[in-house]
Formats: sequence, structure tokens, C-alpha cells
Amino acid sequence: MSMTEYASVEHEADAEDPRRDADTDDELLSIIQSELEDAIGYDNDGIVERRSRNLQQYLGQAQGDERDGRSQVLDRSVLETVEALMPYLHRLAITDGVARFEPVGDGDEEIADQATSVVDHILSKQNDGHRIMSTFIKDGLISDVGVLKWYYDESVETKIESLSGLTDDELARLDMDVEADVMEHTAYPDPQGAMMPPLDPMGQPMMDMSGMAAMQPAMLHDIRRKVRKPKNKICIENVAPEQFVIDGMATSPTLEDCRFIGHRVYKTKSQLIAMGFDREAVDKLPFGNSNYSLNQDYLERYESSEYDADINGGAGAPSNQRVEVLDAYVRADLDGDGVGEIHHVICAGFHSQIQLLYAEEVDRIPFACWSPVLLPYRVIGLGIASLASESQQVLTALQRSVLDATYQAVSPRLAVLDTAVNLDDLSTSEPGAIIRTKEMNSIQPIGTPMVGTQALPVLDYMASLRAARTGVSLDGMGLDPATLRNETATAAALRFDASTARTEMVARNLAELGIKPLFRGLLETFSDNFDGEFVFRLRDKVVRVDPAAMAADMDVTVSVGLAGHRDKQQALFQGIMAIQERVLTTAGVDNPLVGFEELYNTMSEMLRVGGVTSAGRYFKDPAGAPPPPPPQPDPNLELIKAQVQIEREKLELQREKLAFEAEVDSVKMGAELQAAANAKAGELELREREVALKEREAAWRFEIENEKLRIQAAKL
Repeated sequence: MSMTEYASVEHEADAEDPRRDADTDDELLSIIQSELEDAIGYDNDGIVERRSRNLQQYLGQAQGDERDGRSQVLDRSVLETVEALMPYLHRLAITDGVARFEPVGDGDEEIADQATSVVDHILSKQNDGHRIMSTFIKDGLISDVGVLKWYYDESVETKIESLSGLTDDELARLDMDVEADVMEHTAYPDPQGAMMPPLDPMGQPMMDMSGMAAMQPAMLHDIRRKVRKPKNKICIENVAPEQFVIDGMATSPTLEDCRFIGHRVYKTKSQLIAMGFDREAVDKLPFGNSNYSLNQDYLERYESSEYDADINGGAGAPSNQRVEVLDAYVRADLDGDGVGEIHHVICAGFHSQIQLLYAEEVDRIPFACWSPVLLPYRVIGLGIASLASESQQVLTALQRSVLDATYQAVSPRLAVLDTAVNLDDLSTSEPGAIIRTKEMNSIQPIGTPMVGTQALPVLDYMASLRAARTGVSLDGMGLDPATLRNETATAAALRFDASTARTEMVARNLAELGIKPLFRGLLETFSDNFDGEFVFRLRDKVVRVDPAAMAADMDVTVSVGLAGHRDKQQALFQGIMAIQERVLTTAGVDNPLVGFEELYNTMSEMLRVGGVTSAGRYFKDPAGAPPPPPPQPDPNLELIKAQVQIEREKLELQREKLAFEAEVDSVKMGAELQAAANAKAGELELREREVALKEREAAWRFEIENEKLRIQAAKL
């Protein structure tokens, strides 16, 4: 959420949250004042004094112990050490692939890659990633801590634009694009346009008194308008170390146990009113000096440099009066459940006149901070400048002593007899000038020995002591150690590797404490504020992502390794590619170990190390290539297949022939059996008929005998 939308959201929060009343606001304001007064960075504590001294030494400002007539040279150990590390760390921070999201489950690889691409786009396209990361790194190296914060900016951007030669249709479509107020509008006939009838509000041609369509020339329009368009983007902002305040009891750089963290900044009353805050309330806010503007490191950065600022804040018109604004996150239990919730608050003013302008309960703290050297149980560690500070002071004193002795040896002081020497001639230092004297030995030089050769070993020792403390030496700056010292290449390489290990430790702190929480926070903010398909272009590719499909709690993995040492990286990837090529040559492209996609990834990494961000300009990505066409059949193989088919058909014919013969035999055998069965059946049937005939014959005989007996009985 941007500071430009705080006031507009405040009233909505008040209406929805029943806890937003005067008593609750007073309690929250009291907690903020108490936490602020105890916070690190609020007053001139030891950390503030150390940051002020480091910045002074980095800028090469006078130490305050200079004397007239003596050397005032300054050793620049702090500057040299910081700038020696900057290319390495900056290359690490802006390198593609230094941080990647890990898939949550099976099949989430594509979503994780899309999440990484989205965050890269937010950092490099929606924001000035180069400047932001450079400032973030340098703040940590010089001022012990580098701080970033991020938010979703819905503020409305206003600009004046002039458009000319618009047709009626183009003018009508303008109002559909953005919200705008027309300041000037000039309409005139199109000198090359055709006659057209004017249209009524219903879109129908207008008629004249005779019932004919009224004709008029086509019109063109010149307009000057004020366009208002919401930014709708995620903003990343550097927090200057003197603007950063944090709970003094916090022990984790990841801010897990932090009760209070804030960003103090000056804003004019005009800016506060433009942000939407009540004008009457803003006019009553105190302006001018505050504890913030009197901090030693603030004065060192602004008042004592060429970037001198008006710390009184009252110059010019009343609208330009500057007010101290605190953008803070504080843990407080306002609902009485015994658990402190995170509240995002905006306060303005200072001392007893501070006022609460905005308050909202949130679920995360959008800050990331890092230190080059971590201190156990402290959020703010040590910067490289703090390690090199004492060496710079000692080397400055030694160099001044050597130069003073050299000056005196080259131009020694003179002992003169004032009564025998013309002092006016003596004060003239031109070569060959005449000095008038009355005695030959009236002028005697006071000898000063040349101590430069005796001091050089001490200077060299202090330089080596600085390198031991910071881990940055001439070897680490890219010079060949064999050209600097009379030692073997093995010893020089071992010392170089030790220095590299220290540098990589600083890089690991930057990646784990700075880049990792930044990536996670940007993805969470993206998931919370974007709906629907999000389309953007990254590395010559159009990327389409669905924010709803991304898990905001995906793990982030950072890769430091040999980042920054391009020669070692190139050698590493060349070795990997040689192995891949050997596997592809010996085992073929279908081997289970290496394919064209893995080889493409290696070549992409080699180009990235060389500063080329898009490998698509030089190599085709196998992942996006269409599937290969099926292989052409081998004629010899086809001939063999045909012969096999012929033999198979012959065998099939033989099988069918054997089956047919078997069937014929079966039919024959069946016919014989059937004939025998039929004969037996006929014989049986004949026998049955004979029996039936005999039965009928017997029946007939019985009837005849009965009839005879009946006739005989009748005769009787």
C-alpha cells in the first residue's frame, strides 16, 4: 500500500473496524511513542555515531585534526574497500537466477518458474532495480545496514498531454481509456474530409427543413487534457540508514521477533495534502527541526555535504514546510486477546504534537535489512567501512608523517644569522635567485632525514592488517598476487581463496537476508493485489501467469557459489558442457543422463556470466521446439519386414489347409457314424412298427372271437 492512499483508506478502515475509536487510537499512539524513543536510530546512539564516521571517511572529508602548513592528505581505505566489493555484490544481486522459487508439490515446476519471472519483472521493469540494489548494497557496506521496503501503489498519476488531428470517433474513444479532464478543445473542419451528415443523440442522421439529410464537413479536434491514471504497481523503496528505526531488543535480522520498525522521512505539507490527508489537520502539524534532523548521521549526509538541505523546513511558502512522517509497523494487543497483532501506522509531527493519521492491522512486515558482518542476537551488524575505519585513520597519520618528512627533506628549514643575511632575498624561493649575505656561513640548512623507506614497511603492514580485517585485498581487487609479492603461485592462490571466502560470506548474507525476503515479499504482495491473467514481457518472451495459481508461501532458494568470479564460473560451466557433450556423443541423445535441454541450460548460464541475459538470441530453447518428425523407414528393414510377412502368410495358408483337411476328415467320419446311427434307428423303427402291427393283429383277432361268441349266443 502506497503512502499516497493512506488517507483514502483510513475512513474505510474506521467504518469497518469497531475498534477504531479515540481510546484505541490514543493507546496505539502511546505505544508508538514509547517504542520510538527506545528504538535504535532514534537518537545519537553508538550505531548512529559509527555510521556518521563511516560516511565521513567514505566521502573523504577532513578529520578535524588538520594543521596549517602540514600535510592534509587522507587515506581512502574505506572508499577503496567498499568500491572493491561493489561490482561483485551488485553483479550477484542483479544476476538472473540468483534467487528462485521452489515448487511446493509435484507438477508445480512451471508455477515456480513463473513466480520467479514475475518477481524479476517487478524488480527490473516496474522498478529501477539497478539503482535500488546498488543503494541497498552500499548502505550495508558503509552504514552497517541496508534497508528496503515494498508496497502496492494505487496512487493516481497526473500528467498533461496534447493531442491534435483527432476524428470524432477517436475523440469519443479517448474518454473510454482513462480518466481525464479536457482543459482546451478546438474543433475545425477537415480540409481533406468528405461531407457527412451530423448525428443526433440516438446516432441517426439529422434532417434539415426539407427532409433531406443535413451535410457538413468532417471535423477534426485538437485537445489539451489532464490525464489521471492509477499506477497499480508494486514499488520498492530504499530506506536511508538515518531514516531507519527498529526495536532495540530485536535479535533476528529476519525481523521475526521485532516489536517495532519504522521509516522516518520528511514530507512537505503540500505532499501530505496531495496524499489525501485532511488539510486542517495537516496545517496544525509541527514543522521544522526534530530529533531526526539533529541526528549526527543525518547532518553528516546532508548538512555537511554538497547536498545541503533546509533542515529548518520553513523556507519558502507555507505549503513547503516540512513535517516529520513516521511509516511504522508495531505489534500491539488492542483487542485484549493477549496476542499482539501487527499494525501498520502513519504518524506525523514530533514530540508531544505527534498525530496518528492512519492505522490498519496487517499480517506481515514488508521490510528487509542486511549487514555484511552479522553479530549474534543483533539486527544491525557491522559494515565493511566499520572494519576499515581504524586502518584509514592510522594510514592517514602515517602518510601525513611521511609526506611532512619528505617535504622538509626536500625543502629544509634554514638557520640564518639575521644580521648578516638579507631576509627579503631569503624569502624568495625562485630558482637561481640571489641571496645577499655579509658572511659566507651565515645560512645553514637544518637537516631532516628521509624516513620514507623506514615507514614503507609500516604502511605495508597496515594495508595487510586492513585486508585481514575486511577480507578485501589487492588480490581481491583483481591484481595478480605474483606481481605484488615475492612468493610462490600456490601461496598467492591460497591467500586469494581465503579472501574470496570472506567475500562470499558477505555475499551469502546479502542473498539470505536481503534478496530472499525481498523475493518472498514481492510475490506475497503480487498475489494479494493482482487478479486475473497478468501478462508481461521478460527476456524477449511473453509471459502469462495466473496470480491465483501461485502459492505465496513458496520457498526461495538463493545461489551464491562463485557469483562475481566470472573466470571461475566460465571454467566451471565449460567443464560441465564438456562432460555433457561426451555423454551425448557416447550414449546418444536418448540417454537417461543428459539431453539437449540440459545442454541449452549450460550454454545459457555461460552467456549469463558473460553479461548476456537472453540466450534466445543465440540458441533455440529445446523446451519450446515442436516434437521431432517420425524417423524415415529403412528400405532394408522394410524389405525384411515384407519377407517376414510373406512367410507369415505362407504359414497361415498352410495352417488353413491343415484345418480344412481336418474338417473334411471330420465330416467324413461324422457321415459314416451318422449313417450307422440312421440304420440302427431305421431298424429300431421297423421293429417298433412290427410290434405295433402284431398288437393290432391281436386286437383284431380278439374282436373277431368276441363277435363269434356274440353270434353264437344270439342263435341260442
